[in-house]
Amino acid sequence: MKTAVLLLAGMLILPSVVVGSDFGVLSITSPPDTVRQHSLNVPVALVHAAQGNADTEMVHVHLRIGSSYLAVDSARLAPGDSHVFSFVPVWQAESLGAVSARCSLLVQDADPTNNVLTKAVTVLAQRRDFAAAVIMAPTPIVRIGDGVVPLVLIRANNSNPQPETVAARLRIGTSYTDTVRRRLNPGESAQFPFKLWHASTLGTFPVRCSLLVHDSVPANDTLSRNVAVLARLVDFAAEAMTTVPSVVHVTNLVTPVVTVHAADGNPQPKMVTTRVWIGASFTDTARMLVPPGAHVTYQFKQWHAESLGTFQYRCSLMVHDSFAANDTNRIPITVYPKGADFSVVSVTSPPDSVPLDSQVVPTALVHAAVYNESESVSVRLRIGSAYDDTAKAAIPAGQTQQVTFPTWQAQPLGVTTARCTLLTSDNDSTNDTSSKQVHVVQRGQPGGPPVVLWTRTFPKGCRTEGSWVAQTSDRGYIVAGTWRPDGESFDFYLVKTDSLGFLEWDRPLGVGPVAWASSGGLTRDGGYVIVGRKQDPEHSWALLAKVDSQGHSQWNRTFEADTALGELVGFSVQQTRDGGYIVGGFSGFEGAYLIKTDSDGNTTWQRVFRDGYGLTYMASMLPVRQTSDGGYIIGTERDSVLRLVKTDSLGTRQWERQYPGLGVREGVSVQQTQDSGYIVTGVGTSPSRESDEGDIYLLKTNSAGEFQWKRAFGGPHLDNGRWVTQTSDGGYLVAGITNVTGAEYGSDGYLVKTNSQGNALWTKVIGAPDAYDQANCVQQTADGGYVVTGWMGMRVSDQGYLYLMRLAPTCRK
Repeated sequence: MKTAVLLLAGMLILPSVVVGSDFGVLSITSPPDTVRQHSLNVPVALVHAAQGNADTEMVHVHLRIGSSYLAVDSARLAPGDSHVFSFVPVWQAESLGAVSARCSLLVQDADPTNNVLTKAVTVLAQRRDFAAAVIMAPTPIVRIGDGVVPLVLIRANNSNPQPETVAARLRIGTSYTDTVRRRLNPGESAQFPFKLWHASTLGTFPVRCSLLVHDSVPANDTLSRNVAVLARLVDFAAEAMTTVPSVVHVTNLVTPVVTVHAADGNPQPKMVTTRVWIGASFTDTARMLVPPGAHVTYQFKQWHAESLGTFQYRCSLMVHDSFAANDTNRIPITVYPKGADFSVVSVTSPPDSVPLDSQVVPTALVHAAVYNESESVSVRLRIGSAYDDTAKAAIPAGQTQQVTFPTWQAQPLGVTTARCTLLTSDNDSTNDTSSKQVHVVQRGQPGGPPVVLWTRTFPKGCRTEGSWVAQTSDRGYIVAGTWRPDGESFDFYLVKTDSLGFLEWDRPLGVGPVAWASSGGLTRDGGYVIVGRKQDPEHSWALLAKVDSQGHSQWNRTFEADTALGELVGFSVQQTRDGGYIVGGFSGFEGAYLIKTDSDGNTTWQRVFRDGYGLTYMASMLPVRQTSDGGYIIGTERDSVLRLVKTDSLGTRQWERQYPGLGVREGVSVQQTQDSGYIVTGVGTSPSRESDEGDIYLLKTNSAGEFQWKRAFGGPHLDNGRWVTQTSDGGYLVAGITNVTGAEYGSDGYLVKTNSQGNALWTKVIGAPDAYDQANCVQQTADGGYVVTGWMGMRVSDQGYLYLMRLAPTCRK
């Protein structure tokens, strides 16, 4: 039952509310973000009573849309309850354009900041669309004298406001026209049958269907094609090309065989000539009688496979019939050498790093070529100078098989080489060997921090900094960051290394002169994508750059904010399932940006997310990530309160959550977890600290963004979480910054490894005393270890160099 709100002398009389209580507007669920003109919408808002409220209390809710709609609703809310308020009368969308929907709680409670929520509603013109979809009849070819009932499929768009009668006109040539009217409901598809048409004249005639309607999309109101009227229908098809084996070796003799099919409707048997070609040197012709409906097999002279390579095997019917498209068929034939070819794909064990004296079963992956005439191969594996063993395997042609060797005891300490070699002579010796570097490390303390295998630094110019790192398919590493050649210029910077971190190539991308890289990503074509900020003295753009597998530029795109004041910064990028990219950005004057592009970086759509009040802007943007349902998760911060926003695949907001009172000041990294929830890290707050200092926090939610737990890490001074990733054991790994010593100058990189509940298993400090060091990104490697990048600075904070650090897997009991 609704409770009336008393009005006296134009003033609203509110019942008393306990001052310690708290009520908050969670969302305005109706009207939606976009509505059609003249549509009717029941306004709906969701209001929540804090769990700590003392008692059930009456709450009055005031909803205003634009300047013409105002309604009030009331309900009693128990502590912890959420209530859906539906307002009457319904709101009818009238004027085109943007209008503000504002929900206010008419209460005096402990936290007035969550008592008001505003959203923008866009009123669009009514959409009406009808489309001529398919001309179903007449077919493209008919026989003279046939009578055909023309048939066209017409569709009404789902968004049409109401059922409507549609007239469709069909013309065939210059002598036939007819009009049919039919009533279509929104979303309905219907066949429009026209009066009978007689194919009375030989020739080709245009068929044109036009909808006699004025709608929103006139481009799909007309459909055209031709119909050919033939004296008779004759059709022969080259169907099957058989007897060519799946593997042809050089010097083989092959007999080409082709099957020709005559249509059932052919008027009489016909002599059909068929010709075959294989490559440029072989051709032959055969001629046979093919009755209606029959399948006739043509056999040709033998072809001698004299040369290696791939050749086009083609047959064509030398006939004039009604359907020329099926008169030709072709397949490729590959001629392979005689003999065999085996190749070592990789040494799969030992892993990249192993503890000293551990027992390891070495394995290698070996492939047999598809044309092999032999299955037997001998494989030799050597590890360092002390281990040497040979195994024999039978691998069927075209198969890949793992070959296993006797156990190896990991000795001595240091880097050793595992090398696999084929001892069987074959056609190609260049692929008979594969090797890898193996690190034999001291056993760490079980459950303690992992051993550092190596650290590489890349000084270049005045300063280099790593922002993002990933392991590549060749077991090497790619780092995206920023290069500062001098005191004024900045440029995107890529570093590619081998599996030991030694430089293979590095590339400043030349997108400056002032450009900072924020993050990067791997692309499906083996290349990389980098996002950041490009700036001149008067403006700032989000910048997205795509490079190939060798770091050579393919394209770069800049994105501007919606207003001249909105300087835009790109914070994150990820390739999406459709091959495009999703970019997360931030404009200090406008809010958090979500930008979707196609595979060439061209904007498909963009969205701006302001805070729930619609009066002020979101203050920061977390990296955006595509979620398992194809949508996106983004995070923002406003007034030291973290907010998560979940969207659908088009960037439309599905839900928004905020986490006040949890000591969460700023979010820097968010990832979807294995249970479809979300994990966030950043900077927390502590009442005992100065305003510029805080904890690293780790916050976990469920799939709906509802809070599950929060953990804090760090010492008594500044700590900052910069990257979080879920590890293979279900736990989490955070990279960030700490100042454990409290030194006046300096900071250290910091790693925190937790279990699945966020409880710390180990921590690790990276850096030198009295220097500026930070860990910006950490990823788990294929062998269960870790790779970290960031910046190791000098005593002067604007000078330093990019580092790449490799850590062994955590030692287990």
